[in-house]
Amino acid sequence: MASATRALLTNTRLRRTFAGYRTRARSILRDPQALEALATEARAQVINSPSSRIRELGDQIKRLGRLVRAYANGSYREISIGNIAMVVGAILYFVSPLDLIPDAVPGVGLIDDATVFAFVLARLDIELAQFAAWERADAITI
Repeated sequence: MASATRALLTNTRLRRTFAGYRTRARSILRDPQALEALATEARAQVINSPSSRIRELGDQIKRLGRLVRAYANGSYREISIGNIAMVVGAILYFVSPLDLIPDAVPGVGLIDDATVFAFVLARLDIELAQFAAWERADAITI
């Protein structure tokens, strides 16, 4: 993790801001249509992102979106409520243009978003690997 990313991650304001998104995520978890729309929005933003860091994380962010979709349709539930709320919170943070560093700020507007994703990806590494294995196994059986 780069020192700038580490500094942002330890930033109290960023932690507090992200905690608010995780709280919002818990209410959205009860709405499969909202989860589907959120995953679709995140995928579109990754594809069109001007941020090289977001594009670097693109495949992993898309996996988070697929996890949200699988959770929403009930086909995958091998993740705790707290951890799926963390994933949804990160996606909510990403799609929101007004977060700690507004996305419209040229050159730096998506640094905080990439930091949140890097944190979630590192924190849920094992669960995301298990989801990827489930996806591969499911693809084989189709």
